Amino acid sequence: MEKHTTTSPDTRLFSGIKAAEIEKVVKASKPALHRFKRGDTIWREGDVIDGIGLLESGTLLCQRYHPDGKVQLVRLYVQGDIVNVEAAVSLKRTSPYYITAASAGTYIRFSVSGLLRNPSIRPDTIRIMQANLLAYLADDTIRFMKKTDILSRRTVRDRVVMFLNVLRELHGDVVDIGMSQEELAQYLCVDRSSLSEELNRMRREGLIDFHRKQFRLNFKDSPDGFSSR
Repeated sequence: MEKHTTTSPDTRLFSGIKAAEIEKVVKASKPALHRFKRGDTIWREGDVIDGIGLLESGTLLCQRYHPDGKVQLVRLYVQGDIVNVEAAVSLKRTSPYYITAASAGTYIRFSVSGLLRNPSIRPDTIRIMQANLLAYLADDTIRFMKKTDILSRRTVRDRVVMFLNVLRELHGDVVDIGMSQEELAQYLCVDRSSLSEELNRMRREGLIDFHRKQFRLNFKDSPDGFSSR
């Protein structure tokens, strides 16, 4: 298999493993490269999942469809993410969500047995990959805990501010939210028009400025709420 950025020592799955050993893992596990187009459904809720996907390029949306027709965006997968690992290592091994393509791209699929229960791969290498997957799942759990906190806020503004503050902790006052306003509304579980009105209101008040997916954060926390700097 040709070399890909997701099979380098810098990626989460193979962190701490030497390049030569990664080549042996790839040769022994025989992963498959999958290409997708924007709008493609990669997995449906309830699909049996027997492998994990290393996202080589593109963006995937992890979504849940509700009986009332509303769509909830659970999370985004971007380059380097490990897709569906929680389902692949669970007892049921079924996808809890729909995963669709927001843009064209590729992912590399590894079967769980071929990767973690393969006698051709050194036991110490398997232990490192298991630890890496556990750390990835732990980070995902923390991410979901933060999202739960965001969704516990009552107003659209409070949800927006808390969401942006989470990104600010990682990237500073200028952040790329990585999603459209429609997707952000689905992520925050708010009405699209209500979100647009609130974002424009916050911009008029000088709290934020934005162009497409890039936001500049001008607000700061204060005892009386959020104010412009």
